[in-house]
Amino acid sequence: MEAGGQFILTSFEPQDVLDFDNDSIVSEMHDRIIVGVARRLSAACITKDDNITKSGLVNIVW
Repeated sequence: MEAGGQFILTSFEPQDVLDFDNDSIVSEMHDRIIVGVARRLSAACITKDDNITKSGLVNIVW
């Protein structure tokens, strides 16, 4: 996946946990991780998850 160049794998940083409160509109912990990392990287999310999509916290591609 990484060798193809379409995706960049990234780490989950301590700051991502500390920023959980910024994403409190997203109720599910794992969704908060996705949203927080996407915000940190200024990246869009590829998702159909209603909770993430309706939050308006990140750009959605799908």
